[in-house]
Amino acid sequence: MFWVMTKTTLQKLSIAALRNIVESGSLPGFRRNTHDAQVLWTKETLPMLKYFDYEEYIKDEMEVYKLIYQLRTNGLAFVTDVPSKVESPIQNTFYRRIWDVRTVPQAINAAYSSADLGFHTDLLYFQNPPHLQLLHCIQSASKGRANVFANGYKSAVDLLHSDPEAFETTAGSLDIASYRIAP
Repeated sequence: MFWVMTKTTLQKLSIAALRNIVESGSLPGFRRNTHDAQVLWTKETLPMLKYFDYEEYIKDEMEVYKLIYQLRTNGLAFVTDVPSKVESPIQNTFYRRIWDVRTVPQAINAAYSSADLGFHTDLLYFQNPPHLQLLHCIQSASKGRANVFANGYKSAVDLLHSDPEAFETTAGSLDIASYRIAP
């Protein structure tokens, strides 16, 4: 059982219902029986994505469905004005309870440096990397920094069309990577 807490109600969603959403690719009551293809967005079309206001998202179940739909078709969704206070348990992860990203001298991880990270995909050193990553910037200590996104799915499709052999080599690669957190 999965519980969704809003400001006024506690909604119950069964694991079976969540599994059905994932397996069918459609959401109850919203574009139910459609199987829209992945959107191959570009820097020109990215600004057209809907931004979801946190208060509206919490109050309106349809906004939740729209956000999930956008995640499924575009691979990216933004929720604005999310409160910075913790109102529910935070799950411990590989990076401990909260990963407090700060610039430190002699950083062992690029995320702790002031260097531009460029385009990258997080967590690929896992055998089964997560299919969804949620990032919540509580407070930015620096000015002028930006998150920059690229459509990895579009890049793969473009490579498949422009160089099928390179695509097959890349897609079939079983490179093993590892990561170690310093003590």
